[in-house]
Amino acid sequence: MDRSGPSNERDDLLQTADVPDVSSLTWRFDHSKASYVRYEGKRFVCSEGRSPDGSWRIAFGRADGADRCRVFGFRGEELAYTFPLVRPSEAWISDTGVAVVVDSEGFDSQGGSCLVVDSDGSELLADSFDANVDGASVSTDGAYAAVVTLNPENCLYLYDLSTGERTVRHGIEHGRRHGVSLRRSDGSMVAYLVDEGSGRLLYAVDSRGAIVWENDRIRSSASLFRRVLNRIR
Repeated sequence: MDRSGPSNERDDLLQTADVPDVSSLTWRFDHSKASYVRYEGKRFVCSEGRSPDGSWRIAFGRADGADRCRVFGFRGEELAYTFPLVRPSEAWISDTGVAVVVDSEGFDSQGGSCLVVDSDGSELLADSFDANVDGASVSTDGAYAAVVTLNPENCLYLYDLSTGERTVRHGIEHGRRHGVSLRRSDGSMVAYLVDEGSGRLLYAVDSRGAIVWENDRIRSSASLFRRVLNRIR
């Protein structure tokens, strides 16, 4: 029996997401520039990031002699919130002040965690993993957050921040280190996965966990696999 029709139909359906220029996606946290925050008489040497529209800034770092780091959220030049964290490694903030912070925890830790906070610093959700976190993202409107982990998990996690729930746990099939960037495509939230080594856009996953776009190389490999599987069936 020829099953090529359904496979071709599925291939067409996989191209429903927009395909952004990978250079337009913000997926790699920039640690190259240091900033300084004074708080309670101490000087914190920080890494920082800004919201897409530049209205919010999030910084994290450590003061001399401190045993923990501290995270700072600024609206304009005004400090909106601050809280301690063991060892933050990256942070992303939305145009609404909602932010996701990755915590690498202690040096002897076998995993990592993420914390998402509202514009006043109140906790929206926290999650921990059995692997180190490799990247994170928050949507421009602060509605969704995403996290990607390294081996042995090698997963993409998506969170609906209106409910504070994890909605997707997706096993990543290609590569070992990935960046993630959240964008809306035809009104739906889509997570775009980027291979860190090559900087190549790999594929896109929607808020239900369905793959809605694949690059040509992955798509052709998957199509060949499906054709071979159909012949065996």
